[in-house]
Amino acid sequence: MFRSFVKMVKIRRILPACILALSLFFFPSCKQDAIFFDISQEVEPKDPRIEGTPSKIVRFPSSGIVDITLYVANGRLHRYKEGTPAVTRGTWDSSVGQPPGGARTVAATTGFLYAITGNGNPNSFQLYRSGDGNTWPATFAGSSNGQIRISYIQSIFGAGEVLFICTGPAPNCVISYLKDSDNSDAPTEIPGLRGLLTGAILDGSDYYLAVSEKGIYTGTSESSLAELPGSSGKKFQGPDSLINANGTNYALTTSGIWKLSSGSISPTSVPFSFFCSALYPNPLAGTPSLLLLGTDGGYGAYAIDPSGAIGPPNVNGSMPDGTTGFSSLEDNVVNYLYVLSETSLSPYSAPVIFASTQREGLWSYRNGEWNAED
Repeated sequence: MFRSFVKMVKIRRILPACILALSLFFFPSCKQDAIFFDISQEVEPKDPRIEGTPSKIVRFPSSGIVDITLYVANGRLHRYKEGTPAVTRGTWDSSVGQPPGGARTVAATTGFLYAITGNGNPNSFQLYRSGDGNTWPATFAGSSNGQIRISYIQSIFGAGEVLFICTGPAPNCVISYLKDSDNSDAPTEIPGLRGLLTGAILDGSDYYLAVSEKGIYTGTSESSLAELPGSSGKKFQGPDSLINANGTNYALTTSGIWKLSSGSISPTSVPFSFFCSALYPNPLAGTPSLLLLGTDGGYGAYAIDPSGAIGPPNVNGSMPDGTTGFSSLEDNVVNYLYVLSETSLSPYSAPVIFASTQREGLWSYRNGEWNAED
């Protein structure tokens, strides 16, 4: 519905221009040259460096403005490195050390980068962790070859110093956790918590876990989480359903975006469902940022003010840097979004947005243009 609304607005904007172009065709003049010049300036689509269906994008280590490093997987692990301030942009590199079996998705805690590997059959998946993002000892050890097979690894999410792990067939998946400080490589099962895990975040000392068709569970201990009142039975649309934006927690459900607190859940003004989200910050203090939301037709954008209130849809696609967000990205399903706020080009340069699409590889938004990340 949101996609149709956006397209309707765009058609209204584009239609007058089309009529004008048609009139110029029937009434030749030097203005035709300007039209053909505009066409010649359209951005040529690039072939993505990272093809297919990329995973979520994570940052590891999770803090610092020097040597900013991101990771994504598409059967192979790729690393993006910004480095110290320079005059060239960061790039993706697949020569980083690879976990055995082909990396399918990644997650990060404070101390470790994790990767699920395997051949596409959940029964074949293995879980590995790395302390430096380059060397990969097995996380789970115990068999004769130093690894044990964990059936049906469905999802993993890092939240602070804890990795939450979802295993087994849906809808009764087992949810467990592994702490950075654990001496054992065996995860600890969360008592009584079953279901498909679609998100996990840490806000201060409070954990929030989204368990589809069960609800949202919260608590200050990873081993003891209680259902958030009002969240029972919530269904989550995408593979990454929770976000902390400007200090406020939100859940992306099939009935819209909901605002979370330590004791309740309440609806926002956004009734649409989305797959994923990311915060595009406005560098001007006290002014709204944008909450970017992945859809089956690119992404939507909503203003979000410092109080956490979500405004109307940003239907003209304008970003805080004054450029436009609409492009051929809207022809793709966007599974994950990541906004890199700090770049090596300049402390005043616009953030870079990365989008993992369902079939067309990894895209980015740079200098006011969307295109495949090359």
